[in-house]
Amino acid sequence: MAPLSTDTPHTEVFARLMRAKQNGRLGHSLLLTGGGGHGAYVLALRLAEQFLGIDVKREWSALFNHPDFLCISPLPPKTEMEKRGKDKPDPVIESLLRDPHEPINVGSNWRITADQGRRLVQWTALSPWQSDEKFVLIAEAEKTKEDAADIMLKTLEEPQPGVTIVLVTMRPQDLLPTVRSRCHETSVPPLDTENIAALLIERGAREETAHSIARLAQGDFWQASALSAGDTNELRRDAAKMIVVALDPKERVADIMGDIKAVTDGMSPTEISEYVRWMIWWLRDLILAVEGLQPPRPEVEPALDWARKVGFERLTEWLVEADRSYEMLGRNVTPEAVVAALTLYPRDQRRLGAEPTFPPLDVVVSHR
Repeated sequence: MAPLSTDTPHTEVFARLMRAKQNGRLGHSLLLTGGGGHGAYVLALRLAEQFLGIDVKREWSALFNHPDFLCISPLPPKTEMEKRGKDKPDPVIESLLRDPHEPINVGSNWRITADQGRRLVQWTALSPWQSDEKFVLIAEAEKTKEDAADIMLKTLEEPQPGVTIVLVTMRPQDLLPTVRSRCHETSVPPLDTENIAALLIERGAREETAHSIARLAQGDFWQASALSAGDTNELRRDAAKMIVVALDPKERVADIMGDIKAVTDGMSPTEISEYVRWMIWWLRDLILAVEGLQPPRPEVEPALDWARKVGFERLTEWLVEADRSYEMLGRNVTPEAVVAALTLYPRDQRRLGAEPTFPPLDVVVSHR
């Protein structure tokens, strides 16, 4: 095996899995539940290094090009793939190569296909080329649908000797029960502040700044990276303003739509995705402030009284809807429509309870 890495996230989880491997107690199919910001993919890739006996020093392309490593990831519809061109890597693999801590943008219509299932079965049946073992990473595993799962089940349950299959998902509840039941499940918790601070310092942040940001990031390294951009991060500030606007009962719907159009015009898909994620982050932050678990941050403090009137239950319903809005970005829906659905949610009486907190959508309230 390769020398043990010193910068693996979740050192205790990593060490526990390695001990189980060395003692012959680790299942051949392992399910890691946790997002990229929590380090789940870094953990999976470090396991691949160890099992294959290589040391790529975070040059992940060396691992993805290793003949005994296979990554299966959900693909967009065939028409979208054809537009990308044959020479482009799979979108998820492209994201992992760029930074395995980065959020992976997977549309609701993306799938791990039956063809990919057949490829996994055929590939795992072959002997290793360079290493003593073979390693399969199934990224965003909840996108494995029944036709692909049916093909893969026997291999997941009893792969060839020397084959390890690691599935990663942040939505284990969406994984097919037939797939989940065949895996040894391990939760990847949020990163601790020291780990996040160390990663930020490694990427050039000052030590004092890194520790402050790490405490704010709530265990998510992507959030920490975005926070470290400081005042230059316009998306972060604009997303906070939109949360405040969404909760202001005096705002007119027409004016909100104008604000949304102004913000989303000219944004790239990546920027839109980041913007919606920041809206989710600020909303979560506001909910914690409403519950008295932390003081409100200055960016959303103007909305605190309004948020309290809305109440915890409705705010958490909005947070669930925000996750759905994020998923809609992968569909054939304009970014403006996605941001509008998210921003207008608190005042949409069709979705909220009978006791109105905001005027219905067809009522215009002027404050100008």
